[in-house]
Amino acid sequence: MLISKIKFFLIILISIFLLTSCNDRYPLTENLDTDLPLTEYPSTETPNTDYPFTEYPSTEYLDIECLDDEEIVNGSCIDSELIELSKDMNAVYIFDEEDNIVKEDVIDNIEVIVDYLLIRGITEDKEITYNVSIDNINYLNSYNNHVYLNIDHINSFDTVFHTLLGLYSTSANYGLIYGLASYISVDLSYIEEENRTDKSVISYFLMEEREDLMDLTFPTLDESYTSGYLLENVEDFAQHFARYIIENEGIKSFDELLNISDYNQFESEYNVRLNRYIRTNGFAYEIAMNEYPIFFDRNPLNYHVKWYTSRATWFLHESYGSRTETRLFGDFMFESYKSLKENIILFENEMTRIDNILKDSTVEYKDLKIYIEEVDNSYYNRGGHIFLRSVRSFSHEYIHYITYAYMDYDTRNDEWLREGVACFYSEDFYYQKKYYEYLILDARILNGSINKPENAVTMFGEIYDREIDFEKDRNELYDMYVYLSESYDDVFQKDRPFKHTFLYISLNNYFIETYGEETYKLAFSNRSIITDLTNKTWEEIVNDWEQYIKAKYE
Repeated sequence: MLISKIKFFLIILISIFLLTSCNDRYPLTENLDTDLPLTEYPSTETPNTDYPFTEYPSTEYLDIECLDDEEIVNGSCIDSELIELSKDMNAVYIFDEEDNIVKEDVIDNIEVIVDYLLIRGITEDKEITYNVSIDNINYLNSYNNHVYLNIDHINSFDTVFHTLLGLYSTSANYGLIYGLASYISVDLSYIEEENRTDKSVISYFLMEEREDLMDLTFPTLDESYTSGYLLENVEDFAQHFARYIIENEGIKSFDELLNISDYNQFESEYNVRLNRYIRTNGFAYEIAMNEYPIFFDRNPLNYHVKWYTSRATWFLHESYGSRTETRLFGDFMFESYKSLKENIILFENEMTRIDNILKDSTVEYKDLKIYIEEVDNSYYNRGGHIFLRSVRSFSHEYIHYITYAYMDYDTRNDEWLREGVACFYSEDFYYQKKYYEYLILDARILNGSINKPENAVTMFGEIYDREIDFEKDRNELYDMYVYLSESYDDVFQKDRPFKHTFLYISLNNYFIETYGEETYKLAFSNRSIITDLTNKTWEEIVNDWEQYIKAKYE
């Protein structure tokens, strides 16, 4: 392999023509010797080779006045920051020695793109590596961040697009990068400008089922979630929306938008531009801001999709798929971008609910990563990682993440307390509650329990003689199941068969009704203070609960 490393200097002939704002004000003087190489100067002094744009005393440019943040270089006013930037901007070229390639021509063609980006300040503090071969396909290698190019497809949208992908964070808005690449490719005459009207492009998305696609996040342009005619429309929207922003604000402003890393700031600035674009084209339609901004990673590694929120980094693996959940709720994590986003918002809402109830503001929590994949069991590993075999277990494991940080317990004797609080508060999570409804009303057996939930349903009908409203009647059904199971002391066991879930919920409901929720929060966090709080031991409280349930139904 032959490797060439090129230092790009800002002052090349194309730069002078592209910097129109300076040239219009201060045209080149007639005395400039344009035959001289750009880094040579008509002077007898020794050039300072460490600084390629050194100025020399001359009367040639005395009539030129530049702004305070500009310098005169060969008769043109150049932004001082760009001059400084040119000393740090590098491109590395790797060629296959067996290919018969005129390397200078390849470099010249790619430099057109690099210079375009450099002059507009897009390539700040970056190094780009190009691997050129006759056998390559054009793509960005996500592992080494090298742009692989086919010799026959240098002057192309693909080269621009993959170059830009290499310059921005993997979580930067994918659709905006796609739109920027299209704009530059049109400007460089690599592709024709998309000729649909803005109104036509926008109108396609102004309905509830499609408006989320205007987020332009990675899944909106990924065939796993968007395909066919729908994908073509998203691509068109990305091109038109990017062109609108650039033509009204400039590429530098567009670049700044792409580099925003704060979730709420990006969401706010993106939403303002999106709604302005819609209104400018005559539509009285407004897109609401996402309450929980989401950044999707275009490089999910071995996962199907990866996303970030202010609370956690999430990984969804293709291996995930609970037969029970799929049967109950559909393939909700994979079927569409809208469905995926709705579920992410559902998770975030649940985290907010749990935080408001249980989070300790004095605790410094570990950064959270959540993996949804095929594992033996869902669990939290205390290292800031939650593994979910089933998304219905999400709230349960998140509660462990929140409460483990401050619970004072004996691992051997108090496991039931931490499981109890997780079962109790996670019961209200949408997917968990729907699963319990399925178990009870569809008469499923709980892990070989001698009492089926259907018996509680029968008992309920005998007592109340009406149809069950699960949302309203579920706590009554849990108590009936506990009564029929006659296994009150099982709450202290550590093997945690699934039937204990209803025991935990029933016991904790009784405790809170008797002593109050604030007392419960103190009690589960420290077993040793239960007597101080209630004048009873946990064993006595469990006995009182048993008597309460029996008195209720006997």
